[in-house]
Amino acid sequence: MLVYALKSALCLSLFYVPYMLLLCRESFFRFNRFLLLGIMLLSAFLPLFDIHLLSWGCLSLADNLTSVVEVGMPVAVEEAGGVEPVAVATHSTWSLGLWLLVGYLVGAVVVLLSKVYGAIGVYYAVTRGVIWKDKRDQATIYCHAGDVIPFSVFGAIVINEDDWQTNSREIITHEMGHVVNRHSWDVVLLNAVQVVQWFNPLAWHMSFSLRDVHEYEADDCVLRSGVAMRQYQTLLIRKAVGSSSYAFANSFNHSLIKKRLTMMLREKSNPWMLSKSLYVIPVALVALSAFATSENELMSDNGSAVVESSSKVTDLLRVEQENSKKTASAVTESLPAKPDAVDAASLDQTAAPLPDGVDKVFDVVEVMPSYEGGMPALMTFLAQNVRYPKIAQSNGVSGRVIVQFVVEKDGHVTDVHVAKSKIDKPVAPKTEEKAADTNDGNAGASTVSEEDYAQSVKALEDEAVRVVNLMRSWKPGKQNGAPVRVKFCVPLTFRLN
Repeated sequence: MLVYALKSALCLSLFYVPYMLLLCRESFFRFNRFLLLGIMLLSAFLPLFDIHLLSWGCLSLADNLTSVVEVGMPVAVEEAGGVEPVAVATHSTWSLGLWLLVGYLVGAVVVLLSKVYGAIGVYYAVTRGVIWKDKRDQATIYCHAGDVIPFSVFGAIVINEDDWQTNSREIITHEMGHVVNRHSWDVVLLNAVQVVQWFNPLAWHMSFSLRDVHEYEADDCVLRSGVAMRQYQTLLIRKAVGSSSYAFANSFNHSLIKKRLTMMLREKSNPWMLSKSLYVIPVALVALSAFATSENELMSDNGSAVVESSSKVTDLLRVEQENSKKTASAVTESLPAKPDAVDAASLDQTAAPLPDGVDKVFDVVEVMPSYEGGMPALMTFLAQNVRYPKIAQSNGVSGRVIVQFVVEKDGHVTDVHVAKSKIDKPVAPKTEEKAADTNDGNAGASTVSEEDYAQSVKALEDEAVRVVNLMRSWKPGKQNGAPVRVKFCVPLTFRLN
């Protein structure tokens, strides 16, 4: 939602700034009004546009997905006996992105409530204090006893008794121009945009531009009805005191009188000036290209996958040997943790025992190996090197790969292999009709062939091994003050959003 709002605000800004520079002073009132409406609609729908339709080639299941690689903390392996498997203890913490989303939603709700409050205020302003009302073809006139500023909203026109007796023709014609042209619906759309883009100052500034073209259009209706321009301008100046506070209302003297008087006296703009509106086309293409570039880079074969760190506590995977069969269980230190889903049960421990005289590979030592620069440096390394395999993306295959390796005495890694992998095969949801014909109504048919699935699994495992093999910056573990060889595991989760 937050990403959509940011893209929408970017679109509105790209379209609205050229409008203010090129067209706001032209006398194409109706055209400018529809252009502003188009800007709001484009800013609402362009971020939703399926950018992948602009790409060549066949579209697949993963074309609408984002590839993410989640990285757990490295885990050491220790031999021990009689240890029961336990779950990895985790608790959730709020990320910066979640805080930003909550802040955005709070702001949107506050703005929405203020808009609703304003709409309720308009309703009471129309219905309270009415002396009489006159229902006509396209609107209902509500005459008030108090000193009410004339305004209109949807099919209601509000006027005070004094204005009705002295200037009813000009005022009613003006407000009827708002009603006939359905200006209130424009204001509703604008308020919706402001709720979504409450943080965008240009969304709020657009209210001035839209109200101006509304007033210009209504003034034009008055002058075309036969009212003398000087007589009407005198009325506007006389009614210039006061302003409307109603968010959904079109007030008779809402806009700056000077701008309205100037626009009445200005000569009609040359029709060729309409060509300036063609700026919308390249701006729209720029917006689409910006979004498409972002998506295509993410899905590219050579593009970096997004790396998310689970920032997990140090997990000790104790391996017990029972009846010559090794099983793994997880034990965590009581340190703050972030959510991680490292499924380390039944790790593949296939390395043969080392003969006497060969350096022993330790599972747990006094000083465990650590990556140079800590977890931030490891995340940076992975962000620059991990690639989500294209074949796995196109087949919609995701899952977890746990890579086991040995940190040597000099800090480089050896014996890199996949200890365990759990790769999910994409499943299409079953229809109710098909589900009724099977015992398992929740399971669907696989969306990829066995061959494609096997190739995707191998690609994910190979990628995990490839990246770990690139590591060169480990501080070796130490036992009794001397560097020793230590076994480690790194869990990588390849996920499609």
